[in-house]
Amino acid sequence: MIDMLSGNFSIASKCSLAEAAGVLNEKIISTYVFPMDGNTNYVCSIIRKPKSEELERALSHDYISFNLYSKDGITLIQGIKKGHGIMKAIIDSGCVPLLPIAATEGVENLTFMAFNSSSVSKLQEILQEKSSLEYFDFERASGNELFSEMHRRWGILGSVNLTDMERKLIKSAYSMGFFEWPRTYDLSRMKADYKLSKPTLLFHLRNAERKIMKTIFD
Repeated sequence: MIDMLSGNFSIASKCSLAEAAGVLNEKIISTYVFPMDGNTNYVCSIIRKPKSEELERALSHDYISFNLYSKDGITLIQGIKKGHGIMKAIIDSGCVPLLPIAATEGVENLTFMAFNSSSVSKLQEILQEKSSLEYFDFERASGNELFSEMHRRWGILGSVNLTDMERKLIKSAYSMGFFEWPRTYDLSRMKADYKLSKPTLLFHLRNAERKIMKTIFD
């Protein structure tokens, strides 16, 4: 069994994907990144928002060219983007980038694997010199463990099959404190906010919970 090192890190980012994630208050997942040269990458990403002028405006800051394909409230972003050295740092250090990459407001979260600790140390050193590194961690993992983690990470993308209503309600429930203890947001308030009956609310929430749990534990 092959032992490897797997890790993840977060950087403060001003790239257009992190900016768009902030503007639209939604995570952007990059499922494919191909370094074309030292300065540009071909990137495919998805966001759970319909195509909009706000999205196009944010992307235009460092995309050389891009196309947007929108359906059922989800938008696919394909284009050539100016790089900011992060993928290059992973590759130059001898590590291997793992996908997907998640961008949230002002932050990018990346995962990598390596075959020795010197590559990990080199990557951390490069990131500390060239970027605003916010978090960096790694651990030893077997090939089977790493495969399972990759499967889990990609599986989470399956949660995009939530309906628009399920996504809206579960996101609101989470952000408003429905899952906190003591609960700060309950079905009575949701019922008033969304003008839906209690059985309808429970139907959508439980469907969303079931889909998310299936993604995580299957």
